[in-house]
Amino acid sequence: MAVNETVVAFVRGGTVSDAAGGIGLVTSWATEVEFTLPGGRRKVRPDAVLQAPEIGVPVLMVEVDRSTMAPARVAAKFAAYRELFRVKVRDNDPARSGEEPADRTVHWWRRAYPGHTRAGYPPVALLVADAGPTALTNRQEAIGDLSVEAWGGWWCKVVRDYNEDGWRE
Repeated sequence: MAVNETVVAFVRGGTVSDAAGGIGLVTSWATEVEFTLPGGRRKVRPDAVLQAPEIGVPVLMVEVDRSTMAPARVAAKFAAYRELFRVKVRDNDPARSGEEPADRTVHWWRRAYPGHTRAGYPPVALLVADAGPTALTNRQEAIGDLSVEAWGGWWCKVVRDYNEDGWRE
């Protein structure tokens, strides 16, 4: 029911005055979509997937956490998403037929969800339900700390003049 309520909340939008309107239609959503990693390994199964390219959202993966699962198990899902999003497949676009096979690979999700033009991987939203303000904050921090390797990037620097200048990739 929490997944259904999440879909309805996205479609209807906020209920307080001056709240933003909803996005997509109920038919823009799929639930319990299962993606198998290469070799039949671990599966990634988002609670819901939104496809609404008409509003600039080719794909959004949504995880609904009712606070019943250990934070480490929720955090592990982000590593699985990252592994899935890194998978590359052959691009069969006839316009690229003159390219070398190694140059004709694309991330599977770009082929599965065309129109996704932003850099990086598709967004994954985590919705935490059934948690009061303090529990919500603690849960967000715990899951964020445990999953930072999947979303936090890494520190890159060029050693110049013995300073610590750099950037997060």
